[in-house]
Amino acid sequence: MVTTAMKMLNESIVERPMPQTRLPSEVLLAVGGWVRHFPSVKIELYNVRADNWVSLSWTRYLGFYSCAYLNGCVYCIGGFDFISYSSHVKRFSLTNQTWTEVGSMHEERGFLSVATLNGCIYAMGGCQNQKKLKTAERYEPDTNQWTMIASMHKRRAEAGAATLHGKVYICGGLTEDEPLSCAESYNPDTNQWTLITPMETGRTGGAVVAYNNEIYVVGGFNGITQLRSVIAYDPRTRRWRNVAPMLHPRKNFGIAVLEDQLYVVGGFYNGGLFCNLECYDEKTNRWYIVSDKGMIQ
Repeated sequence: MVTTAMKMLNESIVERPMPQTRLPSEVLLAVGGWVRHFPSVKIELYNVRADNWVSLSWTRYLGFYSCAYLNGCVYCIGGFDFISYSSHVKRFSLTNQTWTEVGSMHEERGFLSVATLNGCIYAMGGCQNQKKLKTAERYEPDTNQWTMIASMHKRRAEAGAATLHGKVYICGGLTEDEPLSCAESYNPDTNQWTLITPMETGRTGGAVVAYNNEIYVVGGFNGITQLRSVIAYDPRTRRWRNVAPMLHPRKNFGIAVLEDQLYVVGGFYNGGLFCNLECYDEKTNRWYIVSDKGMIQ
């Protein structure tokens, strides 16, 4: 999930008008995911103030890719079609709602982690055939090229990633069959990865986001059950702290910060798919349901 400015939406995306007083400065974009037993090909936009979803486009029939938002475009990176892994990248322009194939990664990756920093996209880890990866690469839109960067300390797939204060953070994930508790940060100035304080519990399929000067790790799977726990890492103190848990345990879901609040969308729980939207308000340290359409089995 990514957030983008409503100004662009007003000019070119939303066809039916909405009252001006209800226009938010940002909206949520939910890209792909799963519906029943198949990858979803939808891109949907959510207006939190009007509490409605709008379908924008259709993506390729591919699963297990990752998405990044950069400069008015959504990038769908890598993936797996149940036969082979992909190095391809497609870009969706929110302005004219068209898809463009852009430069491919050096490595095929599914279940990868992505993040944006200083106008570039970072792709890290993931799966390739039967192995987990620790390699990472960076995409520069101006040159339309990917460049290999330093490899991570740990091989990991289904990890979460975010950027904060000029660094890329990646947390958890799966190595072989073991959920990881370790996390690391990347400094582009030195091209080095540094292991940070590990989490108390290993988790894979969790969501990671920068929120109020901390790195939040939300939900996931600890090897036994799906989690609703939330923790936050402060780079200044190098410590993790517990945050109020979500209302529902989930893994492999979308996350975004919108108007100073934290939103999670969808996800898996015990073989079912959530069709709801939860929001966390740091001021009250509470989660609440914004939109709920139940579960799909």
